[in-house]
Amino acid sequence: MLLVLPAFAQTSRFEVGLALYRDGRLHEAIELFKASEEGGEIQPLRQFYKGVCLAKIGRFESASASLVSYLEIQPTDPHGWFWLSRTQLLQKNFVGARHSIQRCLNIQPGSSEANRTLGEIELEMGQNQAAYVAWIKAIQLDPRDSETTYHLGRLFFEADFFPEAATWLRQTLRLDPGHFKAATYLALSTEHLGDRSTAALLYKQGIAQSKLRNSPDSWAYVSYAKLLRQTGKDAEALSVLEESERLCPNASALALLGQILADLGEKRRAEAVYRRGIQLDPALSGLHYRLSLLLRSAGRVEEAQKESALFSAAKKMEENARISISAIRQ
Repeated sequence: MLLVLPAFAQTSRFEVGLALYRDGRLHEAIELFKASEEGGEIQPLRQFYKGVCLAKIGRFESASASLVSYLEIQPTDPHGWFWLSRTQLLQKNFVGARHSIQRCLNIQPGSSEANRTLGEIELEMGQNQAAYVAWIKAIQLDPRDSETTYHLGRLFFEADFFPEAATWLRQTLRLDPGHFKAATYLALSTEHLGDRSTAALLYKQGIAQSKLRNSPDSWAYVSYAKLLRQTGKDAEALSVLEESERLCPNASALALLGQILADLGEKRRAEAVYRRGIQLDPALSGLHYRLSLLLRSAGRVEEAQKESALFSAAKKMEENARISISAIRQ
């Protein structure tokens, strides 16, 4: 059903769709672009904007098809290649994404966004040094790009270079004080460097900012709760994890919450929490291990043995993943 917009009575369907796109009304824009096509309007940019809209709402296969169609007639448009690369990256088609972003950079080598995207692709392909080179170029082109500084901070953090990680993450927060993921990873880096009091403040900052942006960050909650546990503040840790359970349920947070509840003797609730965590992530070995201990302590040996077997299988998978990560760091 077509949208009725009197103000656009003398305007093409494509132009109405473009106005809706600029207003963030992506689903409606897509419908207008379809109507434009069905009405035979000659609009060379229609497939591009349709593809961008589809990508932004997560319909990546359709987005790729639309962008490929556009690039067949406009092969020198760097924006088309950029968006095709972003879409392929989100589809985990890393070879295709790298090809597309290189086509973009061949046309527009001074694009900081394209260099940042190239870094993301290289990282996904295990090429850490190439990712670093691409991100350094991106930040040279746009020193105020907080996403690039965040990527650099994460790159150093994952490689266990915590002072370097902290430097880039602090720069991210200078550029974007509300960047809650940067606050969380700066807290983790600071904790690794031995400054627990500053880490606690940064975790609280990350949690507060994530709530302000309507995206509560479970990783900030669980990391802060772990720090509280290490410093003997179990009651505060329990409160943090219970809030996490309400706002952003996460398997790792539930594993820690279940452990605290079990220690407090609330075994029935602990079991329910463990089982909810397993539903969220059956591959998290710690949940199976803790649940097996809880069941065994209650005399439910057969159920405990089943969880122990699941723990062993999950642990093996985690070890294999850890070996792969170590190989990438090297």
